[in-house]
Order: sequence, then C-alpha cells, then structure tokens
Amino acid sequence: MATQIDAARLLTLRAGDMIDKGIRCDVECSMAKWYGTEIGVNTTRQAVQIHGGNGVTKEFVVERLAREAIIGPIPDGTTEIQKLLIARMLTGVQAFR
Repeated sequence: MATQIDAARLLTLRAGDMIDKGIRCDVECSMAKWYGTEIGVNTTRQAVQIHGGNGVTKEFVVERLAREAIIGPIPDGTTEIQKLLIARMLTGVQAFR
C-alpha cells in the first residue's frame, strides 16, 4: 500500500511541477487523478479488511477514510472518463465521435 501511495504522490508532484513551469500536462494530470483516486479506494478497503470488524465502526479512523475515498472518483469526472482522456491523448483516437 505504501508503494502505491508513493507512486500516486509522485504522479501528482510531477503534474504540479509541470503546471508550475507552464508546460501543458493534460495526460499527466489525468494520470495523477485517475491513479490517485483508484489507489485511495483500494488502500482504504485493504485497511478496513486489516482492521476486521472494527474497520467498519466509527471508533476507528479507517471507517471515515474509507467513506471519503469512495467519493473520490466522482467529482470532476469519473475514473473511466480520465482513462478515456488518457487514451485519446496518447493515441489520438477518440472513443466517441
């Protein structure tokens, strides 16, 4: 989980650095958003499983984190839309016409 979180963080930092330098980074931003939200959901689900039955009680922080992570893919486009954007920018082929 730590490796995946670090990879998501590095993708985000790379996109942010490109923005700061004024470089167009549509692909990098889409990759960072897609991967970050996916990893957020996956790692919090794993954390809930690690905690067993306690992972779903409000007494443990992991329950709140899991609820918040599930919402992550929804705003500003779903992860599926991010994947379509990445594919279109890399291949030049549009899924829809």
